[in-house]
Amino acid sequence: MILRSLTAHVKDQNWFAVWVDFAIVVIGVFIGIQVSNWNERQADKRIGEEYVARILLELDITEETFQRNLDFSEWVIDYTLRALDLLEFESGDLDAEFVVASFIAAHEIVGYIKRDVYDELLSVGSLNKIANLEVRERIQNFYQIEQDLFDMGTTENTYQFDLRGALPHDVIMILRKSCSARYTDKLGTISRLPRTQEDCMSALSSEQLSRALANLEAADIRRSLRQAFGDYQNKQRDFMDVLEKVRELKGFLKGQLAPLPS
Repeated sequence: MILRSLTAHVKDQNWFAVWVDFAIVVIGVFIGIQVSNWNERQADKRIGEEYVARILLELDITEETFQRNLDFSEWVIDYTLRALDLLEFESGDLDAEFVVASFIAAHEIVGYIKRDVYDELLSVGSLNKIANLEVRERIQNFYQIEQDLFDMGTTENTYQFDLRGALPHDVIMILRKSCSARYTDKLGTISRLPRTQEDCMSALSSEQLSRALANLEAADIRRSLRQAFGDYQNKQRDFMDVLEKVRELKGFLKGQLAPLPS
């Protein structure tokens, strides 16, 4: 309709009407572009809010994982300290308690930040769809922890190697069955702690216990055990630091995220 009107006005050389028709076309295109841009911004805002909501769910998982593994680290540290006490300060011969404590002290303390949603956000190039700059920067700074703060899963534990080299294979297999923790997923979540120390000790025969004690005394694990104790304490502090940052970010995001319509 506008095109026919414009053509007619040009034929009639009604230049004022031509300019009016042209202005109507330009304004219509401009309004159309603005509406399209507004719709796109709203869609991007919605996507950004959904990603933040999903990151909050992952932070819940990370918080639960680190809290469980913080409790687990306390358990390992207690047995590591007990093994050191028995080795260095207790009088008398070493016994089954020392074998069990030494074995539990070799448990690996791990913890990983769950970041599947954040990695997805980066891979699809949607980070800028989180419109709030402070929200975006806080999320980026938090996930930088995994690279800058620690790598809990790959730290070499010399004591583990020393213990495995010292204990007879059959003793290790029995203790793994009766005294090992269980991990449920790649995040290192602890699903079950070992049974009581008495259960662990009763799993060994007298002959196995004698061989284990003789090997441990010959191996002289004092140095690597002390080192492991220090490493475990450092990791425990890392766990506490991560938990603090997780809770801080969760509180901030919950305060910034508007309720999404159902």
